[in-house]
Amino acid sequence: MNVMFGIGYVLTPALLFGILGFWAYDVILGLVLALLITLIGFCYHSFYLYRLLNHLKNPNDDAPQGVGIWQTVFNQLAHQNKTHKKDEHKRQEALERQNRIIGALPSGVMIVNAQGRIEWKNRLADEYFALPIELNKKDTLKSLVNHPELHQFLDKINNDRNNITQTKISINHKPTPLTLSLTSVPFEAYANLIIAHDISASEQLNITRSAFVANVSHELKTPLTTINGFLETLQDTPDLDIDTRNNFIGLMQKEGKRMLHIIADLLTLSRLENQSYQGVTFEVVNLSQLLTTVLEDSKHLTNNHLITTQIADDAWVMGVYQDLYSAFSNLIFNALNHTPQGTQVDILLEKQEQTAYIAIKDTGGGISPEHLGHITERFYRVDKGRSRKTGGSGLGLAIAKHALATHRATLDIDSTLGVGSCFGTRLTLVDMSDLPFTKDKKL
Repeated sequence: MNVMFGIGYVLTPALLFGILGFWAYDVILGLVLALLITLIGFCYHSFYLYRLLNHLKNPNDDAPQGVGIWQTVFNQLAHQNKTHKKDEHKRQEALERQNRIIGALPSGVMIVNAQGRIEWKNRLADEYFALPIELNKKDTLKSLVNHPELHQFLDKINNDRNNITQTKISINHKPTPLTLSLTSVPFEAYANLIIAHDISASEQLNITRSAFVANVSHELKTPLTTINGFLETLQDTPDLDIDTRNNFIGLMQKEGKRMLHIIADLLTLSRLENQSYQGVTFEVVNLSQLLTTVLEDSKHLTNNHLITTQIADDAWVMGVYQDLYSAFSNLIFNALNHTPQGTQVDILLEKQEQTAYIAIKDTGGGISPEHLGHITERFYRVDKGRSRKTGGSGLGLAIAKHALATHRATLDIDSTLGVGSCFGTRLTLVDMSDLPFTKDKKL
């Protein structure tokens, strides 16, 4: 229809001029006029058809200008080009946004085809599997990652591409190893979407939880076994002499107190671990007096230790008295319990500008470097036999660390094997002249 309209648009004027010429003059002149008009119309339309073809070859250029009906055609093309550019821009923005969304996912994502080649991947996939940013067309996921468990997972996918497949692998990732949960989802005809999620934290939590349950069970089982043994002996031997009976009862009381001590420490540690800085009501605490009190309470732990003190007066801090007492009593009790008799133990409290520096030093056997990163863990013992002999629960340093963390302080440990250890921390001092004297000031 458009072609016929274009032909009619050329021939109609020629026909009219031919008829007019024929009527006014003669047949030859009419034909000449008609041919001339036809030729002019042909050249006119040929010129704009040529410009139209050039524009269609390079649609990014602006639409040409025309005369008559061609201007209408070019205006329509310009409108379509403008609409097309807007649609293309929207599609590009949508694609970029989709890529940003996938890139922001807390999981590594890859599209792997039937030949095992990676068609697409996000940043975390590169990080988890140490993949190159630019991939070679010949490279497969197996050739890029030499990991037997991953290869088994890919083989399983190839054997069953229509179902969701899941597995868990450990990968030697730097700087720390990772545990990844892998899920393969069918994607398109001959490709699979592989999603890798880092579950290292939850796996470590499960390991820690299992170790904690095992440690608690072991710590409580030992005294309970002792108590039950004595009770069975007392039950089976009703005529046991009074001295032996009293000795058994004393040992059972000792083991019972040890269990109560472990339970109390566990409750304290649980409270401290779940306690945030914002959720605690602080009060003005005289740290000098607190350390003096701890030293008085620790006298029964030693007879032959050489204890020296250098405690500055009136060192006031904002804190929780009971938590600070727990922290420093555990540090001082540890220094006395876990060093040989005759060891020198120094208790230091210094005012250093706006902070109070507290340190407990000893000249005991020191701690090996391989133990230093673990001694603040629950139930961790450097010398298991000696710790249990002295009644230690293995929770003291963990309590000290978390109690200090509540006060935005850290427990610094410096130890040299065969020389001794130093446990230190810093707390912010309070200028009492800037505060109304109160024992219940909320920080």
